[in-house]
Amino acid sequence: MGERRFPMNLPSLVSFAEVGGMAVFTFLSAIGLTESENLKHAIRAHLKAKPYREAHLRMDRVPHLDSSGLGLFITLQHEFRETTRFRFSGLRPNVRLVFQFSNLLNYFAIDETPRDTPKVLDTPRPGPVIPAKPPKSTRPQELLSIEAKYILTDDGSHYCAQKQIPVQDLRLYRGSTAVGFTWTTVSAALLERFVTHGLLAGMELERTEFLDKRDQILRMTEVVFDGIAMKRFRPLLKLKLMEDDSYRSLVSKGVSPAGLRAAVQEHSATIERLKAEIEGAVLLRSPAGSQPKTNRLLGLVDDSVWFLLVQSQSTPGNRVLRQRVLDALVAYSGRLELSEAIALNLMEFLQQAEKAHFLNLAVRDPFTRKNPRSIPELLADPAFRERLVSKAKLQNEYLIMNISLDGNPHDSLKGLVVEVAVRNKGVVGNSLRAENLAMKSRPQTPRGWEASLLEDSSDSALSDLSLVNLNALKDLCRDQGIAIETNLIRDERSDETVASMKLIL
Repeated sequence: MGERRFPMNLPSLVSFAEVGGMAVFTFLSAIGLTESENLKHAIRAHLKAKPYREAHLRMDRVPHLDSSGLGLFITLQHEFRETTRFRFSGLRPNVRLVFQFSNLLNYFAIDETPRDTPKVLDTPRPGPVIPAKPPKSTRPQELLSIEAKYILTDDGSHYCAQKQIPVQDLRLYRGSTAVGFTWTTVSAALLERFVTHGLLAGMELERTEFLDKRDQILRMTEVVFDGIAMKRFRPLLKLKLMEDDSYRSLVSKGVSPAGLRAAVQEHSATIERLKAEIEGAVLLRSPAGSQPKTNRLLGLVDDSVWFLLVQSQSTPGNRVLRQRVLDALVAYSGRLELSEAIALNLMEFLQQAEKAHFLNLAVRDPFTRKNPRSIPELLADPAFRERLVSKAKLQNEYLIMNISLDGNPHDSLKGLVVEVAVRNKGVVGNSLRAENLAMKSRPQTPRGWEASLLEDSSDSALSDLSLVNLNALKDLCRDQGIAIETNLIRDERSDETVASMKLIL
């Protein structure tokens, strides 16, 4: 049978086609708390209208999936388990991470390569004409379009004064003042430099909603944590290499920078081959590693190390040094993958805060006072949410996210503390969030855990998924020697709930 298309009432989140008796859903955006309910009703309607032996879920265009999105697929798979087999393709790395954290990679059928995806034409959508890519040297820099207050350290204020960079006095959410900037758009490279050079003490975001800027917040979080990890690699590597006799001898004798540069240039071809060899070994021994980030790490290995590695490569001392460099890269490469896991859990924090925030606004709205049971359905309506956003702005009721940085990223002997705090007004609808963040674990084994999630499509099961993600992050941090603490407190004085995540790198 050829392809059949249907006039759709689906939201602009997904398109549908039938190919050879198979239902094909192509998702067109991120899938989170605000999208899941509409998607569930739309997909369910198609699968009930006609029995399909298989439903193919194309995820190529999904930049982000959270526990509520995963819960959507669990609910559908459980409901249609007697008639329909679900199959996924095109999982991006951070989307795959959600399946991996929740131990569900083996439950769903997942195509690992694009060639397994049916050739289905997507629903035509008008879009901008994309010009040819400019030469690399003129390619525009990455910009983050998210308004925030950027708070400078004393070193940052001194740096800006020296460079004659204008700063301003910032009034923060709790009434304190600080020196820094309010930027609506910031270069990702500039933000990373400010963080890694110890010029930034933190950031504060004040919004009526977060999920409308989900992709930008996720990317901002990754930039901050990637930058910190990259900056701390070189001092930690030097600390490790000081255990090597050859490296200590070189440091004690001293070689001029000009001499090092000349030696490295002379052996540049050998060094490039050595880099490729080390990169391959790192990726082989560290499955979570990625080539771009491993390349960045190799770029941070300074000339003194390459100088020693290309001198008499067959000597026992050189082989030991080479192994130390390889071991350090392998051990550290896992830390670079943490930024996506941290961003994933931060988005869980944000969406639970936003859910409580909108529930608190909704219960006081005239539309819902006589019929509070209509609130969940109304919150899925974009027009009603916009009404609540407008009301929140008038009443100055905002969601607040703070990222604070304490410590010098250059100092390998002391911990660098990064704390993320999310606060929202009120506690209506907050029981789910409290269960997630208070870390109330169950006594089941991991396999029993997975089975309970698959059999339970209730809100408690989705809460468990969020908890699984947080526990997985804690396991990753422990493997990398990073301390992590999570906390949930109730501030009665300000009528706020505050969820926090602290990492000591």
